[in-house]
Amino acid sequence: MTTKQHYYGVAASHPVLKMLQGIGPFPTAAEAGAALDQLQALYPAASLRVYELSAKAIRATPGESIDEKVDHARYCLTLALGQVEPYSVIEALEMHDERITTDYAHTLAEKIGCPPDEIGLIQGSPRWIVVKRHLDTSDYAKAETKALWLRRSRDQEVGGDKQGEICVVTLPIYAPVEDGSEQPV
Repeated sequence: MTTKQHYYGVAASHPVLKMLQGIGPFPTAAEAGAALDQLQALYPAASLRVYELSAKAIRATPGESIDEKVDHARYCLTLALGQVEPYSVIEALEMHDERITTDYAHTLAEKIGCPPDEIGLIQGSPRWIVVKRHLDTSDYAKAETKALWLRRSRDQEVGGDKQGEICVVTLPIYAPVEDGSEQPV
């Protein structure tokens, strides 16, 4: 008699912090519940729930074993908890299929009126997201306050140019480079 292995995920949404839509698979409901508790303690405004992952959803990522998928879920949890990368308050500007060059970043920075070193890249799947960095901090409350303040300021501007969404992320932000090599900021 074989028993079917069940896997669980944590669905998450937050008004300011952009976390993964779901973190999983976790091999037990207890581990998924512990992840939910950690996230809820750190982010009380988050909407979270534990759900059972279907076998189809687990197989959707090709080329990874289930153990690699579980390890990746645990890594995503540490990212969401701010344990690997700092909290970055960012503004999404553009998306590109390829990494942008430093020359393009300088032109973009001049166009929006910021120093070129505030332009960074987040590696999306499959595109690169060009962002303006407003703040990097290890304090979530400070990052949330900055993001909400920037949103309110933008909403109060009369006729102001609204760029992209302002949010908090815990993802590596890369600098644009001429040769295309990856160098974190």
